[in-house]
Amino acid sequence: DMKPVVAAYFEAGGCPGSNPTVVPWSAAFISWVAKQAGISDFPVNCAHTQYFSKIQKNPGTCTAHPMSEKNSIEVGDIICACRHDAQRDAGSASCSIDYNNVYGLSHCDIVVNKEPLNAIGGNVNNNVDLKKNIDINDNKYFGFLSCGPQGQLPGAPSTILASAPAAPTGPKCPAGSIAIIGDSITVGLGGRNTYPAMLEDRLKEACPSAKVQSEDGDASTTQGIPKGGQLHDKYAYVGKHVTTMKADFDAVLAGGHSDVIIMGGVNDLSGSASAQKIQADLADMYARAKAKGLRVVAVTTTPWKGYGTGTSVGWTEKKYDEQQELNKWILSKPASVDVAVDVFAALDDPQNPGAMRPDAGSVDKIHPGIVGLHVIADAIFAAAYAQETAPAVPGAPAVVAPSVKPQCVPAPLSSIYDFIVVSQSGVTNVLGIARQNLAVGITRKEPVAPPALSAQATPTSGVPSGTTLAAPGQAVSGTCNPIPRTVAFNTEKYKALYGSSEQSVSSQLETITFRGKKVAVHSKIKNLFPCIEAEIEKCPEGKAYEVRMIGAFKWRPIKGKENEPERLSMHSFATAIDINWDANPLRDDGILQTDIPKCFVDAFKKFGFSWGGNWGSRKDAMHFEFHGDPAVIGAPTAASKLVYT
Repeated sequence: DMKPVVAAYFEAGGCPGSNPTVVPWSAAFISWVAKQAGISDFPVNCAHTQYFSKIQKNPGTCTAHPMSEKNSIEVGDIICACRHDAQRDAGSASCSIDYNNVYGLSHCDIVVNKEPLNAIGGNVNNNVDLKKNIDINDNKYFGFLSCGPQGQLPGAPSTILASAPAAPTGPKCPAGSIAIIGDSITVGLGGRNTYPAMLEDRLKEACPSAKVQSEDGDASTTQGIPKGGQLHDKYAYVGKHVTTMKADFDAVLAGGHSDVIIMGGVNDLSGSASAQKIQADLADMYARAKAKGLRVVAVTTTPWKGYGTGTSVGWTEKKYDEQQELNKWILSKPASVDVAVDVFAALDDPQNPGAMRPDAGSVDKIHPGIVGLHVIADAIFAAAYAQETAPAVPGAPAVVAPSVKPQCVPAPLSSIYDFIVVSQSGVTNVLGIARQNLAVGITRKEPVAPPALSAQATPTSGVPSGTTLAAPGQAVSGTCNPIPRTVAFNTEKYKALYGSSEQSVSSQLETITFRGKKVAVHSKIKNLFPCIEAEIEKCPEGKAYEVRMIGAFKWRPIKGKENEPERLSMHSFATAIDINWDANPLRDDGILQTDIPKCFVDAFKKFGFSWGGNWGSRKDAMHFEFHGDPAVIGAPTAASKLVYT
C-alpha cells in the first residue's frame, strides 16, 4: 500500500489528509521534490497553477518563463501544460491556460533529459512515471519554471559541493548482444520483472538495438529447478552453482555475444563452498570469455544474511567471511575482467550488514524483489554502460550513487535524479523509479469504468490524466462489446496482422497496467485490457485474485516445436500473456493445475482470448492468447471480417 508515500507528498504540498482517490497529487509531488531539493522559498501547493502564479509574482530561487523562451529549457526545469479543455482536445482551440492568465486544470513535470525531451511527474498512471519524447511545441504547454543554476541552493540547510562530472558526452553502447549468466537472481520474477530485462530497457533509451539474453531459448530446458531428468537452461536457472555455469559456458560463448555479465556464487556459498573454489571457476569463465574477444563484466554476490536460519544451507558468519573474500577478489578486477560491479554494496543494509536492504523487497532474505532487481540493473548500467563524462567540474553537486547509505542531502532539481531520499518505502532513487516505471502511487480500489476504445480518453477533474471514470462497474456504451474468437493461429496470418519480425513487433509494443502490473503488449490489443478488468471487477473472486507475475512478449518458436522455428509462439506477437506461472504451470499429463477463478478466465474469453487451461492433454493454465480480429476492437459491433480457419 503506497498511500503513506502519497500522504507524504500531500503533506509537503500543504494539503495533509487529502484522499488520493479523489484529489490529484501531481502538484503535491512537485512540491515534495522541491522541498527535498532544499528550495526553501518554493511556494508549495497541491495545485500547479497556484505555485506557478506565485513564482510569477514573486520570483526567487525559481523564476517563471513563457513558452516563447522554450529553447532555454534545461534539465531540472518544470514544464507545465493545461490538462483538460474539451475544445482543444477536439482540435478546435488552443490551451485554455495562458501564461498571463494561469488558471485551470494543469499538470507539470520535471525535465530529466533535453534531447529527446523526457520528464518525470507524479500521478501519471497513478505512479511517479517517465514521459518520453515530449513535444514541447504542443500548444498545451503554457510555461516553465527554472529553479536556479545547477549547484546553487539558496536556503538549503546543508549542501554537498565537490568535484562532480560534467554533462555526459555519449553512451557506451555494447558492440553486440549481451549474455547474462547466473542463478535465480538472474531468472528474477518472470516477464520483464528481471534485472536483465530492466538493464535492456535502460540500454535501449540510448542504444535502440541493444539486446540482452539471459536464457537459452530452448523449450526443452527450464529456468526453474530441474526435476525428473529435465534439462536446465544454459544461461540461468534456479539453484544454479558456479560449477554448473562453468560447465555450460561453451554454449553461452557460442551465442555470438559481444559482452558477458557473470553473477553467481551465492548458491555455492550456501552449500559451504570456499571462496577459493568459486574464484577458480569464475576465473576460468573470465579467461575463456576474454579469449573469445568478449567484454567481461564481473558482478559481486548479493547480501543474504537471514536466509535459511538453522538449516545446512543457511547463512552463517563463516559463510559471510567467505563471501567477503570472494567479493573483494571480484572487485579487484582479476585477469580478463573489464568491469567489476559491486551490487553487494548497493543492496547491503547499513543497519544490518550482510543482510539485504528491507526496501529491496526480499521476502526470503536472499532473493531481491522488484526494487532490488532495479538496483542491480542500475548498478550494472552505471558501472559498465553509463554515459561517458567530461572532466570533473569543481564545485558542482556530487553525484550520489544508488548504493549510498540512507540520508537526506539537499540537491537542486537539475540533479534530482542523483538525489537519494528516505521515503516510506526506504531509500529511493527518484529518476530510477520514474525510468523503470515503478509504482510509488496508489492503486484505485473502487471499480473504474474502462476508457473509450475508439476515441482518446478525456481527463476528468480529480482524476489522473488519461483516465475516464463512470459509475462503478459501468462500461462505456459501445466500447466493450464481446469479441468472437474467429482467428485460428497461423504464423503467416499473424505476421501479416501484427508484424513479420521481432523488430517489427517490438516497435509496436505498448506498456499497459493490468491488475496493478505493467506488461508490454501489442498496441492493436491494448484497449481490450480495460474491458477485461471491468468484467473482472464484477466478480468478487476475480476482483480478489492477485496478479503477482505477468509476461507477454517473447519472440520464439512454440514450446516443443523448436525443430520447426517457422511455427512461432503467440508470445512472439505480444498477443498472449502468461499470469502467475508458479501456481498455474504448463502440464503435459492432462491435469489442470490452477488457482485462477473461473470468472477471471471468462473475462478474457469474453474479449476474444483462448485459455490454455481448456486445451486437451497439454494444460497451460497460465496462458491466455488472443484469437479475435483486432480490427473490431472498440467497434460498435464485433462483426469480424476474418474467419476461424
